[in-house]
Amino acid sequence: MFINRLNQLFKPDRILYYIDASFEDIQSYYKGVIPEQIAKYSNAFGTYDYPGVFFVKGLEKEVIGIEYRANDSRIEYPSGLKSIPLEQSFFYSVAIDDDVEISLPFIKNMFEEIAKEDNAHRPYSDLCMKKDAGVISVFYSYKKIRLLYEWELYNDKAIHVMSDDYSMFEKETLYKSAFTDLITGEYNWNHLSAYLEVPMNKGIKDYAFAHFDVKEFRVINEAYGHIAANKVLSKIVKAMKEADFIYAGARCHNDNFAMILKDMPQEEMLLKLRNFFEELSVLEEDPFYKINYKCGVVPMKRAMLFGNRVADAAKMAQAMGTDQKCTDIIFYTDRMYDDISWGNYIKAYVESAIENDEFLVYL
Repeated sequence: MFINRLNQLFKPDRILYYIDASFEDIQSYYKGVIPEQIAKYSNAFGTYDYPGVFFVKGLEKEVIGIEYRANDSRIEYPSGLKSIPLEQSFFYSVAIDDDVEISLPFIKNMFEEIAKEDNAHRPYSDLCMKKDAGVISVFYSYKKIRLLYEWELYNDKAIHVMSDDYSMFEKETLYKSAFTDLITGEYNWNHLSAYLEVPMNKGIKDYAFAHFDVKEFRVINEAYGHIAANKVLSKIVKAMKEADFIYAGARCHNDNFAMILKDMPQEEMLLKLRNFFEELSVLEEDPFYKINYKCGVVPMKRAMLFGNRVADAAKMAQAMGTDQKCTDIIFYTDRMYDDISWGNYIKAYVESAIENDEFLVYL
């Protein structure tokens, strides 16, 4: 069974409106059939989620219901349904296929196994599994079962960030926040920029430059979960650190990366990069999924002339990669710059000419 670990989320104080459901009602829900008493409130203003099955401490057994924001005069609350207030809490959210039998012991066991592997560490807070969860909820959608299990907050640094209380952070923590990536723990673009501004500090005389991203990264994130996607990001930065032809690398943002490369003939550079990306093409969770990349490379001479603006040229070349079925490695050329600049000029001029009634068409 593949478990897609979606995210951790917060729900505020709210009201659960519900019906006492029979065993048959619960099983029908797991097949996508929602009782009409609840279904008619789907997507109503003020709801926090879709209709679901709820295991709530204090209720004898699971119920089918829907959560609403409390005490809002703009909301037309359900009538004829039972209700119970739910306190604010954090949840760990996962998704699984709908071909498994859902039960409370099954859910608890699954999250206990998850808790052994994932401590839900986040940039500014940490969560842990709540031993006596007050609320567990199950939602059906498009042949998937989404489960939310109550976790608790035990480390909160977010309050210091929101309060601008930098006295609560050590210098090392502040340095890491400025120059390292929160997900991979490796260097970010701010750190790499120092290499581009004063390269001789690290004994770099000259260099080529590359900027690349992961094609269809959103597919990995959505289909295999953010933990699987984060593994891909971490493997990339690890590979950059270990490669003998890379002076320095960084995760810039999202699935974008940058590398300062040793200069070599273009054919040799192309081969090294192909091998580099091929080693990173396998998704651990699905060996049949091929990860492809889109890479723009700026040769040494142009990289040196661009200086700390070399990323602009690399991104220009990177944007030329449009084939989603393979890895694109595209080298920047002056012709590329001239063609794009001229095309943008013509486009801008045509729009201005049409607006000012200066555009003539000869047939």
